[in-house]
Amino acid sequence: MKFRNNDILLYIAMGDAYAAAVEYLKRGSADNDRIYLESMKFERYLAHPTHRHAAGFYTDDAEMSVANARALISIDFRHLDPFCFAYYWLAEFVRGGKRKGYARGGPRGGFQKFLEVCVADVGGEVSRSCAHKFLDNIRPHSKKNGACMRAVPFGALANVHDGMRLADLQGRITHDTAEGRFSAQAVAAMAHYAMYSDKPMHDVGRYCKKILPRDMVERWGYVFDSVWPSGTAVTSRKKRSVAITTVHATCSHLRQYDSLKRIMMAIIQDGGDTDSVAAIAWGIASCRMQDEVLPDFLEHCLEGGNPKTGAVYLKDLGTQLMDRFSS
Repeated sequence: MKFRNNDILLYIAMGDAYAAAVEYLKRGSADNDRIYLESMKFERYLAHPTHRHAAGFYTDDAEMSVANARALISIDFRHLDPFCFAYYWLAEFVRGGKRKGYARGGPRGGFQKFLEVCVADVGGEVSRSCAHKFLDNIRPHSKKNGACMRAVPFGALANVHDGMRLADLQGRITHDTAEGRFSAQAVAAMAHYAMYSDKPMHDVGRYCKKILPRDMVERWGYVFDSVWPSGTAVTSRKKRSVAITTVHATCSHLRQYDSLKRIMMAIIQDGGDTDSVAAIAWGIASCRMQDEVLPDFLEHCLEGGNPKTGAVYLKDLGTQLMDRFSS
């Protein structure tokens, strides 16, 4: 591993928590426009005006990435299966206090409600029956970006194909669609490139086109070549799910910018699913930009300074992840 990054989970969480303030936030009102302007100053964490989520706390993007990292640390990667991932997702959800940072909506209340039901009878530790309940009841037909938002840790595996296989495996549990599987593998490949290649990030798209399955590249390879239009919200668009636009925007920003702050500014300017793009992009880009000086509040105020879920915890887990796979 050429670019070991002990703080990879911390960067994922900081990116997620910072960009969550403007996730899908509509421009045009005085209050919302003020939040967009404030977020460009990098002075403090901001709260989203309508989401039930406090400033400085990360969301599902980071929490599920942490859960995947815990699975990789705890179990030989060759033995990981859907049950393992479901168990660690639920365990981290409970450990984090069942945070209100997961997808809501729909007749069933979204993924947030689904997780709450799976662990409804849990006092402290998540049981095996909770994971079985998850797998028995999940509907894995989503084309959204949940599979890729949590896939950065798989880039740590020494063999890129092992990382992509696991990203695909965990992705299919909830997003067993072509879009879900492609996006998860693409993020794992980009993360692996950032950690293991000595070539510039500008070439990450070319690498992905060589390493990803040919049928996927034939269908979506353009996301690795073309620049994401600045100011275009990362959402589902005509014939393209948000999983595809997330990979497109992320790869474009990684290829264009050599600063974490500049990447974040571009993400905020775009709008849409800002926290997912930021979590992925900062996790990957930080492997090459660890020397960039960022405002202290990003680390110190993350999760309100709580050592159980904040910087102390994430730095320790990140070090364990790197120890597990770096030689």
